[in-house]
Amino acid sequence: MVLSLAGCHHTAHPVAPSIPPAESGVDLRLDTQTRSLEEAYRAYVQGRYSKASILFKRFVDANPQSPRLSEARWWLARSYEAQGNVQAAVAEYRVLAGASVPLDSSAGGYQAHAVRRLDDIMQVGGAATLSEVRPVILSMTHVDWSRIADLSSWIAKVRKAGVTTLLIDAGTSTADLDQSRAAGVYFKTSVVPISDDLLGRVIPRAHAEGVAVFARLDLHQATWMPLNPDWVSAAPSPGAPPQSSDLVDVLNPEYQHTVGRIVDDLCRTGIDGLVLQARMRKGFAEEISPTSWAVFERKFGQSAKGDPTSPLLWRWAGWKTRSYLRFVEQLKDQVRRERSTRLMVVTVHGSAVLDPKASLMDYGEDLLETRLKGFEVLVLPEAEASTGVGSGRTELLKRLTPTMPGERVLWLGISLTLSDPEMIPEAINTTLTVMSEQPRIPLVLMNEAVVP
Repeated sequence: MVLSLAGCHHTAHPVAPSIPPAESGVDLRLDTQTRSLEEAYRAYVQGRYSKASILFKRFVDANPQSPRLSEARWWLARSYEAQGNVQAAVAEYRVLAGASVPLDSSAGGYQAHAVRRLDDIMQVGGAATLSEVRPVILSMTHVDWSRIADLSSWIAKVRKAGVTTLLIDAGTSTADLDQSRAAGVYFKTSVVPISDDLLGRVIPRAHAEGVAVFARLDLHQATWMPLNPDWVSAAPSPGAPPQSSDLVDVLNPEYQHTVGRIVDDLCRTGIDGLVLQARMRKGFAEEISPTSWAVFERKFGQSAKGDPTSPLLWRWAGWKTRSYLRFVEQLKDQVRRERSTRLMVVTVHGSAVLDPKASLMDYGEDLLETRLKGFEVLVLPEAEASTGVGSGRTELLKRLTPTMPGERVLWLGISLTLSDPEMIPEAINTTLTVMSEQPRIPLVLMNEAVVP
């Protein structure tokens, strides 16, 4: 979906750009060029490839002496490819490949990558075979990643199969702990324990292949860090006082501060987007924590503990959901502080589309509010929705299909469930062939357990 560049330093292979904030008054001409590119990149990462190609072309034509000309021409070619106009893309690659660039210029990296891309086109049988019909994200567990012997070769295979972005867990999940893996995160940080630097190994290789990398963080069941007892919510227990659960009160200020520090380090890895995992267990409305409950009672002056029929319980669920989304807004500002093209994605269940009231009470998900705040949304594949052409998936496809040109779309998760990662490229080809007859909704292919 997004092919993002780590940008302000020299690189052997071009990857999607990190656009530094324009500083007024320093160099007005460079400021204007930076803002122009920023607008083009924003259109590209949102999947508006036609608009992106117009803006990149405008930049190329208007700035023939720009130090960022090669960068803009590369992404102009990528925009053409994403629209299926590979002939136009090849023309741009050829211009870029034949350009004369200084040896100490980052443009040399774009030139080398253009030569490589042209070679790819010839190897797979011509330009017509490279048409990219939609953004495709691939998500796998840490166990899958540990089984791959040659990362670079494997990433090249999934790219050719149609994958534009890799989605990697930022820290250990419940499944990882079941595999006796020590709790921790998969990137370098001084805030919490490190289990493995998976992101550090994958990101450079993925970017070298023109593939973006998103990191996924589970804020609700933070099995990747030691939890302060004050951060944990209490779950209802029939006929007994609420019992402490392993789910976090995401609204706890101390927990939010810790998450902010962790996200700062996560952004330093060069990720192109942050995906927030959905809550995986029902009972959102009934769960409480002393800190959040005290804030709520001060605000509304009443208590609805233990009464699922009380209108105030609905207010409690709505207040918690809105407060959570405000925190997500803060995280979005944080991850885009140094790179405005980074995406913030909120994951929801299929019930958020098909049964909004149940989704609010069960998981704290409000799809309308989430979309109004401008977040990208990933709809998880649930048991009924992942069984092929069943009514659940059919209804989801119907509701997710854009009804107006330029409308922001939701991403649909599809389960793969393969035990051997070497089989994934072929499975991607098969899945995309089947989905080619469906509306062009962005897809997330998930080689993980189906959501219950």
